[in-house]
Amino acid sequence: PKVRLESVKMTPNIENYTLELELKVHAPEELYEGQLLVETNVSFKDHFVTRNFVDINSGCVRTIIDMLGTKITKSYDNFASWTQYWSPQNPNLYDMEFRLSYNGEVVDEIGSYVGMRTVRVEGSNVLLNNEPLYQRLILDQGYWKDSHLTPPSEEALIEDIDKIHALGYNGLRKHQKVEDERFLYWCDVKGLLVWCEAPSAFMFSDRAVDAFLGQWLDIVRQYYNHPCV
Repeated sequence: PKVRLESVKMTPNIENYTLELELKVHAPEELYEGQLLVETNVSFKDHFVTRNFVDINSGCVRTIIDMLGTKITKSYDNFASWTQYWSPQNPNLYDMEFRLSYNGEVVDEIGSYVGMRTVRVEGSNVLLNNEPLYQRLILDQGYWKDSHLTPPSEEALIEDIDKIHALGYNGLRKHQKVEDERFLYWCDVKGLLVWCEAPSAFMFSDRAVDAFLGQWLDIVRQYYNHPCV
């Protein structure tokens, strides 16, 4: 549509249990002075968590969502005390719905999900959700004998992930390849850590450096919301 959500960048903060959203909207300039609004609905395992509204007055707007929300129900009366982090052991995912409306009419709608997790380095340790992470990684070249670098099917991707888990690994390094995004989706769902790696240049040069920097930033933006990465 002419008025649409271009992208939503989601950054979890597990200390405050909040989620920062950076919303990019495509719309004619004059509409930013009207009633342009994004509604965000968050749920967890089909249970409503919270709702957020933000006025869109430019092409890029930030807002912060309280992910503890209003989760007090009869069956989830202790929800606020739960630790709903994403990890390989517990790949918890929140469902997200974004609705862009103009003058009260919904003009664009997107569904997504998010995992509440943080990754950082402290000294010699990699921390996942502020806890030291022991990484048992396999080198995954993403190669199939019949279809080469293209997955033959979605089932083949799932089979690879299941076999990696069965061998006792909690993650993988994707070797010199930007994998099909469906692979990252299933790693999010099944709980498998992924180190992303760009292919090396055929020949190192200034042109290769320029291409790498531009393409790698695009790759980071595209995969930013995947909790497995």
